[in-house]
Amino acid sequence: MRKLDARGLACPEPLLMFKRELDLGGSFQLTVDSNVAKENISRFCNSKGVKYQLEEEGAEYTFKVGS
Repeated sequence: MRKLDARGLACPEPLLMFKRELDLGGSFQLTVDSNVAKENISRFCNSKGVKYQLEEEGAEYTFKVGS
C-alpha cells in the first residue's frame, strides 16, 4: 500500500494527489490535517462512487482506498 502525506498542504493539492493515486490504481492511503481537505475528498469519493475507509486521529484524517 502506497502511503502519501498531504498534511500542511492547501487545497486543492490534497484532492489532486488523491485523484492522481486513483488513476494509478491499487491500494493507497492519504493523510490530511485539514477539515476542508477531508470534506473535499469525501465529497469527491461519494460523487464518483469510490469506496474508502476514513480514520480520524486527533486533527488528522487518513483515507484508505483498496485495502
